[in-house]
Amino acid sequence: MNEMTRLLNKIERRLGFKAIKLPEAISKDTWCEEIIAEDTIPTFSRFFPHCHTIFLGKYTPRDKFGYYLISEEMVDGAKILGFKDIDWQRFSQPTLSGAAYASLGIYDEINSMSDYTFEDVGLTQCTLDLNSVFNTQIVPDFQQPNRVRFMMSGQRIYEIPYEHVPVEILVEHPLNLMTIPPTMMETFEELAIADVAAGCYEYLKYFDGLETVFTSVDLKMDDLRQKADKRDEIINTLKESYISPSNKNQPIIMTI
Repeated sequence: MNEMTRLLNKIERRLGFKAIKLPEAISKDTWCEEIIAEDTIPTFSRFFPHCHTIFLGKYTPRDKFGYYLISEEMVDGAKILGFKDIDWQRFSQPTLSGAAYASLGIYDEINSMSDYTFEDVGLTQCTLDLNSVFNTQIVPDFQQPNRVRFMMSGQRIYEIPYEHVPVEILVEHPLNLMTIPPTMMETFEELAIADVAAGCYEYLKYFDGLETVFTSVDLKMDDLRQKADKRDEIINTLKESYISPSNKNQPIIMTI
């Protein structure tokens, strides 16, 4: 049993469908592909996307405008929502000790085999201040749906000279739900329940109160509609909380 199976069972219990047989068009077997995949996951991912690391380099195809093309294979077929940044932490790890001797404003006590001195700290700070005069930062320029290029000072296009540079791409969560943080799963489940309730309500409302020669149809639609109406409340909760320290894939600026 995977996370999707658990979710479908929970939705069935919460909506009270366990004791009845739904029409085939809105049966439990259709909820995953037709409702959760098309409604719940895209909405949730827009606020809390999954960060997927890919590698770009000098052998990655580029178009005539200098954009690197991100293929479906790179993101395992997921829908791309945006570009986060170069993974500088992972990229700099193999060269951190070398940076200490390259006067980049980093002093590595372990690799230099010496203690910090007043001169060490002073020279490092002077180098850092000097380098800050020159704007050499690399700014990503992402364009939907799947291309990105890197710009430097003077709008100059930067071409990656290495074979593998890790970059972080924001994509939709996969259907197995394994990438959704456990702390956010409760909210995701509430959104999925509301989406399934809305889908079933829109289908069944035309049959409620239908008179036949045998009886009149009473589907208890009010309860189903109340659960469906909670979707707007859940969306507002996502809007209010997605820019926060708990959502590491969204930018946040903290001031003191």
